[in-house]
Amino acid sequence: MMYDVIFKNGNVVDVKNEQILQADIAVKDGKIAGIGHFSGENVIDCTGKYITPGFIDAHVHIESSMATPMEFSKAVMPHGTTTVIADPHELVNVKGNDAMEYILDAAGEVRHKMVGGMTAGEFLKQVQLGSGENSLFAFNHRYRQGERNPQFMIEYIGLLSDAYMKDDMQKVLHEYWETLDDRSKSSATTWPLVKRFVREMKSPEYLYLLKHKSDFETNVGKEEVNAKIWGDLLPLIGNHCNDMIFKNRPEDPATLEEYRSIVEKSGVERMDYLLDIIGFTRAYVDNDLTKALKMYRRNFSKLIPDERFNATLQLNGMLIGKGTPAQCKQGLQAIRRTIKSCGWSEEDPLFKTMIKGLEEKS
Repeated sequence: MMYDVIFKNGNVVDVKNEQILQADIAVKDGKIAGIGHFSGENVIDCTGKYITPGFIDAHVHIESSMATPMEFSKAVMPHGTTTVIADPHELVNVKGNDAMEYILDAAGEVRHKMVGGMTAGEFLKQVQLGSGENSLFAFNHRYRQGERNPQFMIEYIGLLSDAYMKDDMQKVLHEYWETLDDRSKSSATTWPLVKRFVREMKSPEYLYLLKHKSDFETNVGKEEVNAKIWGDLLPLIGNHCNDMIFKNRPEDPATLEEYRSIVEKSGVERMDYLLDIIGFTRAYVDNDLTKALKMYRRNFSKLIPDERFNATLQLNGMLIGKGTPAQCKQGLQAIRRTIKSCGWSEEDPLFKTMIKGLEEKS
């Protein structure tokens, strides 16, 4: 798929799961098409930057700012506020319906947006849908009555997920999964469910996906299945390894070996790269920085610059945390070669700090 733009190598703030993922964001037709690892022509480098959902100001009186809605938007948007819940009582007290229509029509053809980036009409429509047959309450009732057709189940599990009811969502997913035969589990009909909601690496559903990967590829396409698995494994493994190196997360070799087993079972394209990330971190956990240095020079030297950047940050963290003066000196030489071969600059504040730290430890 060709994407309109790719935000590369950012720190993606996942507010739902309360974690920060180091990943790319691909955008197509104005919407997020995927979070994972992507390549393309129109790339925005987000290295060192954080990508978050827009802030929501839950209670604001726009008129108190002494600005029109459009000018107010221009002032707050650059600071990350993309949605406001506005109470226009000051205007409406004075001008009634005319004032309310002014608020809603302030942007002309592009109406002033309300909750979730919807126009007033779209928002009201969603409220009506949410209180009727398409509400979570109605779906709960249909589920208790025994409805289990695939389309209903996909929509129901999606509603539970959107309502942040993760435990209930997982429970319903597990119960439904057990009702399916092997042919149904790997079918194109069930794939949207697997693609969106099967993400727990140790769950029966994910282990089934890995074991029957070839069946899924036959039914929905090899590229589609590999993209899903890669998009799941890369952020999970990368962030767990980063936490061990940078955030003093307990060094857990058993978890690293579990990841290794999962990656090997997956047979995903570029499996070697994922195994190298695990092996690199395992060397750090085992206090074998000599091995880590060898891997950095040998295994990561032919990667694309973004991936070499990640490995460089990790190596620096390892050396600062555990490296001997001799190892720091070797690492500094290797990192300087990487900076040069990738066309980066030692004057970049990040690299400047990195080099200074290693020089002081050498």
